[in-house]
Amino acid sequence: MKQPLDFGFFEFDCLLIYGSSASVSDKLTPNTLAIQMLDRLMRMDANTLFCGRSGLAFQYEI
Repeated sequence: MKQPLDFGFFEFDCLLIYGSSASVSDKLTPNTLAIQMLDRLMRMDANTLFCGRSGLAFQYEI
């Protein structure tokens, strides 16, 4: 079951959020562990995640 997002948008298989699907204070960076990044995607059944909290532009492939 998908949780409601008060801080983002989910459309098709893309998730646009501030923070992550775990918390608005969650900060994802290029150094985030792959298992943690996968958890954040799987929480919303997304294939693409756009996160605005870190202020960094990066691409992370799992």
